[in-house]
Amino acid sequence: MINKLLIVGCGLIGTSILKKVHKKKIAKKIFVFEKSKENQRTLKRFKLKFELIKKNG
Repeated sequence: MINKLLIVGCGLIGTSILKKVHKKKIAKKIFVFEKSKENQRTLKRFKLKFELIKKNG
């Protein structure tokens, strides 16, 4: 099992990876970096356990 995983950008591919990692419990903690407000709202609707990173710095 991976301790921490960062997914940069959650379009179609990133979202698929997020769902699969969550379902298979591959990572203990998942971080998602997403700049798009629309994608951020979509991610919140999935109700998966991850930490959303909205900006760098």
